[in-house]
Amino acid sequence: MLHLVRFLLLFYMRSYRYLPPLLVFLLGLMMLYVYPTKQAMPTYAASAVLVYFISAWIAATFMGAIHGAEEHVAAVHAGNVRMYLVGKTLAIFACSFLVCLAAMIYPVAADRFTNGVSAGEWLTAWLAHLELSLLGGLAALILNRTVIRNGSMAIFWLLLVLMVSIVRSGADLLRCSSCFRPRHRSSIG
Repeated sequence: MLHLVRFLLLFYMRSYRYLPPLLVFLLGLMMLYVYPTKQAMPTYAASAVLVYFISAWIAATFMGAIHGAEEHVAAVHAGNVRMYLVGKTLAIFACSFLVCLAAMIYPVAADRFTNGVSAGEWLTAWLAHLELSLLGGLAALILNRTVIRNGSMAIFWLLLVLMVSIVRSGADLLRCSSCFRPRHRSSIG
């Protein structure tokens, strides 16, 4: 299995399909941490959303990196189609893991937090990044060109799922935060 994952990663690297998502990720990460901040969690939350979209983009480009006959040969060498798909999924998750790692290490290495980061905050942020990268990768695996035959419709549905999931979470957060506001008592009575 490890040889299959290595082969798929090397094939993906040779296709140069990783370049656009990687460049957008690096640009977004640098723009997010242009100025040092006091609190780590709000900026880590923003970088987790960035990782969510980039992981989905990487998974979508990974799915189209190997074409027709090459994919059949790789599946035959893997033993069966199921093992090939598991290897492809593990390769996508390896790419997502590297993106998470870069998003977590860059601000600490560049000393962008003036108050520092506690171990609890770092662990929480790490889990959030990892979770969102896995969800983005899974969304792209489910909504890819092999499942939805029309490539533009596959991209449309993937972007729709990604955006609705972020907007839905934000709406729930706003609704929930209004529950915790103190109620003012009227002075009448």
